[in-house]
Amino acid sequence: MLTFDHMSLKLKISLFFSGLLLAAIGMLTAVLIWSESKTLLENELKQQQKLAGGLAEVTAGALFSKQELPLLTYLKRLETMPEIIAAGSADLEARYMAHTNAKLIGSNSPDPDFIDFIKALHNRSLPHTVSGTEELKVFLPVKKNDVVVAAVDIIFKKQVIAERLAKNLAAARNRIFQFSVPVILIGFACTFLLTGYLIKPLKALVHGARSIGKGNLDHSIPVKNNDEIGFLSREFNHMAVKLKELDQMKQDFVSSITHDLKSPLTAIIASAELSKKETRLMAENKANPDILTENLELIQQKSERLKNLITSILEVAHIESGVVLNKKNVAIDDIVERVIQNFQQTADQKGIGLDMVMESDFPLFSLDESKIERALNNLVGNSVKFTSQGKVIVKLVRMDNKVNIHIIDTGPGIPPDFMKKLFTKFTRSTSKQTAGIEGTGLGLTITKGIIEAHGWQIHVKSEMGQGAEFIVSIPLGSTGSA
Repeated sequence: MLTFDHMSLKLKISLFFSGLLLAAIGMLTAVLIWSESKTLLENELKQQQKLAGGLAEVTAGALFSKQELPLLTYLKRLETMPEIIAAGSADLEARYMAHTNAKLIGSNSPDPDFIDFIKALHNRSLPHTVSGTEELKVFLPVKKNDVVVAAVDIIFKKQVIAERLAKNLAAARNRIFQFSVPVILIGFACTFLLTGYLIKPLKALVHGARSIGKGNLDHSIPVKNNDEIGFLSREFNHMAVKLKELDQMKQDFVSSITHDLKSPLTAIIASAELSKKETRLMAENKANPDILTENLELIQQKSERLKNLITSILEVAHIESGVVLNKKNVAIDDIVERVIQNFQQTADQKGIGLDMVMESDFPLFSLDESKIERALNNLVGNSVKFTSQGKVIVKLVRMDNKVNIHIIDTGPGIPPDFMKKLFTKFTRSTSKQTAGIEGTGLGLTITKGIIEAHGWQIHVKSEMGQGAEFIVSIPLGSTGSA
């Protein structure tokens, strides 16, 4: 008979944590599904349909009694609700009889979804909803003696609805937490009992974990066995290495962001003080307008740099949480031409060439135009910025199953040790050739995130002193209609 004492350590831990996790996950999932999905979402849908039904009811009453006051009162009430963008009642020709926007009364609805709904009213007996990126539209027929005589529409702001759901979800989380406390207490009790069986073979592991927990990330736990403890010790050692890397990344981040924020702020404060001084001298007609203008321009320049840094940080955060793409069919060469124009003046001022080369015609691609332009701006802008002589070429090449965009420069090149972390956040080259060149260290991170979100690929080739070449590969499967 297999007793607990004769079970392997792997089996003991598996049984314990499996039971605990199954209980916790089962309860949490049940509460979350019941509270969030069934209660919150259904209630929200019922509320929207209730508002639409109320509007349909007062509209029918207005048509029957020829009294518009109840309808106008109801629309005024809807207008005060933060989640409602607009609401109105229209006849069967889609002409508004009443609306929260008085300018639309008497005119045809500009909403094609609402017009399509009215055209198909003989097939519509229930509320019809149309969900967009930022709006949720609810349409409902208005009946008089079981005959459809009009229709109503209400447009909801999805952000407000999402915020309300988030608030309710927070309340659900509190309920989950209260429900989970007994499970946690039971887990602690079971852990205490189990520790007696595991304490001897885990001493070295506990000592090593305590050392790592105190910040000694160079500590290595000795691995003497090939059993579960040995496997866990190796994983702890691997974790310590990763923690050390993350700690170094944190230090680099703090150092980089502190410098990037402090440097322009110092210049802004100094320029503001000088501007204040010049302003005082205006009363005595001793002020120097050139000095004042120069300081204000410096404040504007440094403020713009801070704004760009913050914008880049927010972009990275959005990319890491998931890029939302607004795709449409676009000519990629048109985007490249605009990017070239954006940096042509800078290239001319530096005395370097900036050219575009196309080897063939290209199909339309399904892409988010603004984001792809942002990514290519980062790549071409970097090439122009780091190239002091020679030229930058943006070449479009069509291959069998893809289109490549090559951004080639004659700059200083990228050091081999820097290539490995080229697309890492807040990473900037420290070579002599790039010293003094400003940058956030976020551009390539943003670019890579945008490119990969489209299902494309980005590669880089470079040798010191031979420039660099960034290659964006677009599969032809992402083309739109030619």
